Amino acid sequence: MDHRFNLFSSIYAFISNNARRIVVFGMIPAFIALTVAANRIDAASNNAPYYNAEGYVETLANHNVDATILATTTTVPPTTTTAAPTTTTTTIPDQIQGFDVNNYHCPELYEVAMSVGWEQKQWPKLSHIIHRESRCNPGAWNRADPGTGSRGLTQINSFWCSVNKNNPTGFLQAAGVLNTCDDLFRPRVSLKASLVIWNRSGWSPWGG
Repeated sequence: MDHRFNLFSSIYAFISNNARRIVVFGMIPAFIALTVAANRIDAASNNAPYYNAEGYVETLANHNVDATILATTTTVPPTTTTAAPTTTTTTIPDQIQGFDVNNYHCPELYEVAMSVGWEQKQWPKLSHIIHRESRCNPGAWNRADPGTGSRGLTQINSFWCSVNKNNPTGFLQAAGVLNTCDDLFRPRVSLKASLVIWNRSGWSPWGG
């Protein structure tokens, strides 16, 4: 009996002397629980990691959090896209790169030739023929050639403007280019007649 009394007396004395410590240590688990709960609420609102009771980092992905807590409104600012200007370069196949009419014979006749239908790519060959045949002189006339001779810038022979069995009215007359062979002394008529002949026979009437 004395032993029990002494035991209870010792326990009572210990509790009396350490009551404050017991209360403090008893509150620690509750404090930890409150801290964890607060961290979870903060994490739910800020989507930030928090520490659980065991000291491990946790995120919302580890817990089933009410969707209403996570609902947020995000406004994405409109974006403006400005397309860079584009530059288109068109290359004309029939044009000669770096073309300079002064690099060829008879440059004064170039515009006339283009106006009746010749193309720039044909000018080097055509200008060479004009210079060779007439030295760029529209009044040139070689009477020694067959028929009544050859006339004009490209020295078109009278065969092309005379009546014959194949052309009762004359080839160039039928094409509507001229009325008589003497019209070939006019530069525009001569170059148009040359184009009509070229479309039929190519460069062969001038030796290819």
